Amino acid sequence: IRIPPNLDRSETQLEAVLPDYLECLLSDAEGHRYALGQQGRIWTDRLGHWSALQIGDQPLHALRPLGEVLFLAGQNGFRGRLDWVSQQSNGWKDGVEEDLYAISGTRDQLWVVGDGGTVLRWDGNRWSRAQETPQANFRTVMALRSAVWVAGEEGAFASFANQRWTEFTLEENVHASFTALGAVNGQAFLTAGEAGLFRVGEEGPRWSDGGDFTRLTQGKGVLYLFGGKKLGVHTGDALKTMELAVQVEEKAAES
Repeated sequence: IRIPPNLDRSETQLEAVLPDYLECLLSDAEGHRYALGQQGRIWTDRLGHWSALQIGDQPLHALRPLGEVLFLAGQNGFRGRLDWVSQQSNGWKDGVEEDLYAISGTRDQLWVVGDGGTVLRWDGNRWSRAQETPQANFRTVMALRSAVWVAGEEGAFASFANQRWTEFTLEENVHASFTALGAVNGQAFLTAGEAGLFRVGEEGPRWSDGGDFTRLTQGKGVLYLFGGKKLGVHTGDALKTMELAVQVEEKAAES
């Protein structure tokens, strides 16, 4: 579904109906789009139309397009790399068995996180495992120049800077499992279901009312949030939301 940044309902359009369950929709610098399907399928419109590629048989949870290279991560420590120019793909099997859920960073500073405090770094040549990480099941990561932020289940939230980890403690009455992370104006936003948005800025960590969001994606100077039938645009200072009830008729799906 194509929705304009201003959330104008009159300009919302159904773009495609694909025969799969989709998650983790992203675009690269050239505007090509990618989505994860079931059991190792990747959907993309790089060829001018939506088509699927099969990358192994492991469920995938995260992807990161970087130029002509696509990095992937998923179950049982799977990490893969697909080169669109050579049409070659490869995966790494190096003893990592934890499920992996998120990717962030650049081609020579790529970070992947997952269960059991797993934090992996790709330096352009090889993978290494971060040491002395907080013991939590991480679900999201955001790599910035100043620090790497990670978050996950049961309120896990930490940053890595100057070769050390710093953990943040939530208020006693907040019970959240973080699923997505982004930044606007130097503030970190973590979607946490009904709990709201967790912001880290100059005033320190604090909560703001964000509604029932479970995913977000980074835009230019804004964050786009998703949850249930609600969409949101956050500028760092204000949140605008809209309800979107989508009903695809059978004829439209068949065509």
